[in-house]
Amino acid sequence: MAESAAALRDVLVALPKIALFADLPPPEIHAIARIVRRYRAPKGAVICAQGEVGEVAFFILEGRVDILITAADGRQFLLAELGPHEYFGEMALLDEADRQRSATAVARADTELVLLRRADFLALLDQHPSIARRLLRSAIRRLRQANAQIAGLAFADVAGRLARALLALAEQGDDGRWIVRATHEELAGMIGAARQTVTRVLNTWGRHGTLATGREQLLLLQPAVLRAIAAGEE
Repeated sequence: MAESAAALRDVLVALPKIALFADLPPPEIHAIARIVRRYRAPKGAVICAQGEVGEVAFFILEGRVDILITAADGRQFLLAELGPHEYFGEMALLDEADRQRSATAVARADTELVLLRRADFLALLDQHPSIARRLLRSAIRRLRQANAQIAGLAFADVAGRLARALLALAEQGDDGRWIVRATHEELAGMIGAARQTVTRVLNTWGRHGTLATGREQLLLLQPAVLRAIAAGEE
């Protein structure tokens, strides 16, 4: 689909700011700009859904996107909030074996993106094989960064991460109290910690009156304390 000159200029400016394309020289940026397509998602729109087969990668120009996973019981958990120059769904371009979407992306605000289709991307690689090498280096760099983050999670403040997760998941009931409906295992998976560690932290908070535990739910008795823990003040 042909883009206007102004729209093409916008894409040419934006692409080098995206980590996946940051190492590419101008001729290859131009080649990518000619095959991507602009897409506008209004606030609340589902951009892609968990479980569907991915044929497109998405790159955010403006706006915000929530990345969500849905549990077997239908509850949704927020994995990430992405903004301009971030991207998602790139495994649709790189993974031949399994392109099933692992999460749902929803526009948090009116959002403008560019879309890169797998078929167009593969055709581009035939014409510009150097892109594959550069993108492979970029993918390796991202993998190393992810591994470093995962390693850091083992030593980081579990209490702070858990407090932030509880505050993000909390829903206010009719009685004004804040409730989190999640199992210890689900919370552990969300923050990258062992379930036993999460249980120990929750039990400690329970003894101090910060929260009360129930069957697959938690009652936040002192949200202000959790906010302080999340901010690293306690």
